[in-house]
Amino acid sequence: SANRTRIEREEEVEQQAESIAHTSAAYIDEYLNGLDSMASVLTRHPAVMTLDRETSDRLFAGVLRSQPLLLNIMLTDRTGVVKGTGMPVRVEVGPAVAQPYVQAVVSSGKATISELTKGVMSGKPTVVLAYPVRHDEHGDVVGVLALGINLTEMQTLFRDIPLPEGSVVTLTDAASRVLARSRDADLYIGK
Repeated sequence: SANRTRIEREEEVEQQAESIAHTSAAYIDEYLNGLDSMASVLTRHPAVMTLDRETSDRLFAGVLRSQPLLLNIMLTDRTGVVKGTGMPVRVEVGPAVAQPYVQAVVSSGKATISELTKGVMSGKPTVVLAYPVRHDEHGDVVGVLALGINLTEMQTLFRDIPLPEGSVVTLTDAASRVLARSRDADLYIGK
């Protein structure tokens, strides 16, 4: 009887964990779809399409104020020269950034997701969603729009999920590095 009760409890916990995993994945998927939509609009903005630094800076700073889960929005030309950023430029960054996602987007013409990296402007751990910028719908790639996700704030996505006492939701990459956690994210990201 005790063994049967233990087995039933294990099955109940497994089902609950599976349900929480699906719910968490749905929250993240919804958030990322929203970012894709926002990027689609931004890449069609005239200032972004023409790599207008001053207007892009103002545009991105305004977007960042309403998007606490973004560290930064950055626009570069094909070679990585910064053409817009929502954050003040750090002196040590220089005029160009050498990030693998820039070349990947330019060569493929398609959006890409970076590995866990350190934000160019923020210096914080991030994953970058990078999108091609074109002069028109079918033109060559003229630049790259990069959205840096604030991984330490991703835990806010999990706040609405009712977790059992002591439970933690952890999002990891293919190398099992922690990208986000429902608790104590600062202590675990990148480990």
